[in-house]
Amino acid sequence: MERNTTAGDTVQAFCRSWFEERDEEAAARFLSEDVDFVGTGRDEFAFGLGEMKEYIRQDIREILEPFACSLI
Repeated sequence: MERNTTAGDTVQAFCRSWFEERDEEAAARFLSEDVDFVGTGRDEFAFGLGEMKEYIRQDIREILEPFACSLI
């Protein structure tokens, strides 16, 4: 049986890759080459997949403990 993936399922999988598994490459597979990102802090932004991958890498280095996200 085929299961349809919802947008929420995709966001949850993206967050799990980044925040729980801390896997920059897995998280980046959810993104397009022309991704633009604005974070929550000063100077938190990325333009393009290369910058976004570096942003995720840096974020993983700075946050020492993995954590889970929940969509409600």
